[in-house]
Amino acid sequence: MEASQNGPEYTRVFARVMREELTYMQGRRKALELPTVPVEQEQQRLTQALNELKESRRDPDEEGTKRDEDTPRVDIRASADAGLVGLAFSGGGIRSATFNLGLLQALAKQGILPYCDYLSTVSGGGYIGSCLSSLLDNPEASVVEDRFPFRFQRGNDPDERKEGK
Repeated sequence: MEASQNGPEYTRVFARVMREELTYMQGRRKALELPTVPVEQEQQRLTQALNELKESRRDPDEEGTKRDEDTPRVDIRASADAGLVGLAFSGGGIRSATFNLGLLQALAKQGILPYCDYLSTVSGGGYIGSCLSSLLDNPEASVVEDRFPFRFQRGNDPDERKEGK
């Protein structure tokens, strides 16, 4: 008990963490020129709920509030109205990695990949998930679709030949 009183202060209100995450998502979407209105509205809703919590003095993170195991957690939930999109790659070894690679290539080719806000992987899905993460973290890979494994050779795709590209 003594160590927790002297340790770092962590929030007991998840909505604060979510609000910061939405700030990041909003900046990410603006940089990609994607719609930000639903994210902004959810961020405003969470801010209003947090302000109401502070005004009611029920905030367990408020200065002077006793913080211990008996302090209740505050239940301000994120809404699905924010329009956030998650992508999950399942496990199954190298077979799932190969399947997930094809799926990821198709999403990139159709222009859907930039709309994915979250990535979750397990086992074999982690192979392609880590590949994608490393590409997104590489400042030289400004356009992910132009980098391996998302690059497509011109003329080999029947759809591209029809369009005369």
